[in-house]
Amino acid sequence: MAWAHVNFAQASSFSPGSVLNQTIAAVASGNIVTIAIETAGGTVSSVTDNEGNTYNPVGTGTSAGNNFIAYMSNGPITNAPTQLTVNGTWSAIITAYDEWSPPSGTTSTALDGNAYDSGFTGSPTDVTGTSFATSHGGDLVVSYAVSNASVNGAGWTATSGLTGSVVSEYQTQGSAGSIAGAWNLSGSYFIGTFGIFAGGLSAQPPTQMRLIMM
Repeated sequence: MAWAHVNFAQASSFSPGSVLNQTIAAVASGNIVTIAIETAGGTVSSVTDNEGNTYNPVGTGTSAGNNFIAYMSNGPITNAPTQLTVNGTWSAIITAYDEWSPPSGTTSTALDGNAYDSGFTGSPTDVTGTSFATSHGGDLVVSYAVSNASVNGAGWTATSGLTGSVVSEYQTQGSAGSIAGAWNLSGSYFIGTFGIFAGGLSAQPPTQMRLIMM
């Protein structure tokens, strides 16, 4: 049983606004969605979709008037939304969404720690984000980055070709413990990293043993 990446896409608007609609592939039943958002000025008030699912904020980062925040669906989705909507106010906005398939038997998901970082580096530079501790083994750990160009770190799998703007990488953490996003980034950057715990998994049945007496 393992987490699997399904879809990734970016969206952006470089004009002032309060609503950004992003068309996505219909979410497969039982999958979850994460979305990371950078705004120039302003704030994000909520993320919604066209089927009424709930999305919860996951931490936040700020730097020089810009804001970076991720949202995750409140558990597995079953009604196949095809549009995400970011609500708030901004002078410009860029987003990236990911769809994930959780381990078989997952009935709920929960945030299991997060950390955000921002700064300015040369080009290119290896960057390790602030670490945080997960409390469950088998977490999906997702790291989003914003920079002029991004390369996933060692031990992480890229979800796309990793161009500029908002991109993502992931890994499944074998056991609970400290973890931090790792990237090779160009220019100013944000990093947001968080763990997602899959709940409701059925316990594995015990191995049956047969004793034969002669």
